[in-house]
Amino acid sequence: MLDDCVCFTRGGAVLWRRRGANKLQGDPIGALVSTVLLEERSGATGGGGSDACFDFVASGGASYRVRWALDNARGLVFAAAHRKALSLPHVPVLLERCREVFGRLYA
Repeated sequence: MLDDCVCFTRGGAVLWRRRGANKLQGDPIGALVSTVLLEERSGATGGGGSDACFDFVASGGASYRVRWALDNARGLVFAAAHRKALSLPHVPVLLERCREVFGRLYA
């Protein structure tokens, strides 16, 4: 089950967000932005395909896996967070599909 799914601009404006029933511990999406995406702007990291992932451990001990996909043409980021203990092979496909649909609807 996804705990958080979000679409935001590279500038930080959240366009769409859906949170699951479980309350998140910490801010895995915020950690993705501050530790991965901001570094990518300076050329420190690569990636951004739908298979890109980042592991986040909250101060309360919960572990999350955050997967994301970039749409560089539109300056959008699609990200989804779930408990790391869960194996969710459909998340990369979901992110790609979200990217395609947003592209068609808001092009």
